[in-house]
Amino acid sequence: MATVVIGASVAITVSIGAPRTGLYVETHEEPAEIARAFAIPLGTGEPLPYRPSAQGPFNWPGGAPPTEPARLPAPQVAAVDPPPTGRPPPIAPATLTPPVVASLRAALPSIPPPRRLPPVRVPAPSPSDADEPAWIANAVPTLPPDGRPEIAIIIDDAGVDRVHTGVAIRLKGPLTISFLPYASDLAGQARAARANRHEVMLHVPMEPHGAFAEPEPFLLRARMGAGEIQRRLARDLDALPGIVGINNHMGSLFTSDPQALAPVMEELVRRGLLFVDSRTSARSLAQDSAQAHGLPNAGRDVFLDHYEGQAEVRKRLIETERVARKQGYAIAIGHPRAATLAELALWLDEVESKGYRLVPVSAIVRARATQLAGRLATRG
Repeated sequence: MATVVIGASVAITVSIGAPRTGLYVETHEEPAEIARAFAIPLGTGEPLPYRPSAQGPFNWPGGAPPTEPARLPAPQVAAVDPPPTGRPPPIAPATLTPPVVASLRAALPSIPPPRRLPPVRVPAPSPSDADEPAWIANAVPTLPPDGRPEIAIIIDDAGVDRVHTGVAIRLKGPLTISFLPYASDLAGQARAARANRHEVMLHVPMEPHGAFAEPEPFLLRARMGAGEIQRRLARDLDALPGIVGINNHMGSLFTSDPQALAPVMEELVRRGLLFVDSRTSARSLAQDSAQAHGLPNAGRDVFLDHYEGQAEVRKRLIETERVARKQGYAIAIGHPRAATLAELALWLDEVESKGYRLVPVSAIVRARATQLAGRLATRG
């Protein structure tokens, strides 16, 4: 084992000669320098400007970005003693400029034209009888099921922490990237995700139980009333077109309230979108509400990084595989954190060889909707 310092700001541990090679991050702090190195466009020597959330692993918005994007110095590796304990100094915010986005997209592999999949009949009304619902029209094309257990990985809380979101977008896919509505340049970040064959969702903040130190922006509260809930959700959905649907951010209180959920489901039905319950509470009624409204839906099976650390993520990925073998599919949710992304990068290289099929979340929702339609037809 060797300990090095990148950019003289954060210590990492690199495994030498281990059975599984790669970057191993075992720390409670988010090593932004490591993720920044991952996010540098291929074939360039330029460091990538970025805007951290200013809140470590949490995704509260940071301060307003400066007028001119900050440039980070090129990383220099030098052997030193382990740094003293304590939090590293904050890193000045910066923005992801259009030239950098263009260079990132240019570095991505060429993508074949999307193949249109036949529409699936589901018990949810579509915006028009002649059109596919948006959750199918905007889905990443996939081949029909082949009998292998299917796994969908959702990276939510995306968009605010630009460097880690950029790393997630560059991972092998298809993944499903779910963006917070208050992130900057939503459209640009979503385009980059789609260019790398990832599916896109909106991660809608919903009211949790209890008080929290800082108010979450764009929060849907149960006591707002149906009209206000629907108005706010419509505003958020209008800001990010081309999505397949939404999943809830927090929401332990909101998702247990049928009256609060009803206007959400009605708006999703009107737009032809799907819903994924993040299941932040065992009392969630969100999937029941979606089902009652005839809305295509699914629920999270595993949280990858409820507890931080790369070893923990590894355990949860093994759990995800176990769930997929048992029920034929699994949906896991992780977040744009360095340890999560580092372990996920290793796992994505192995998952197909293990006999699993990586799919966007719409493929699992499609399979569930088909099964439901078949059961309803049998009963009829």
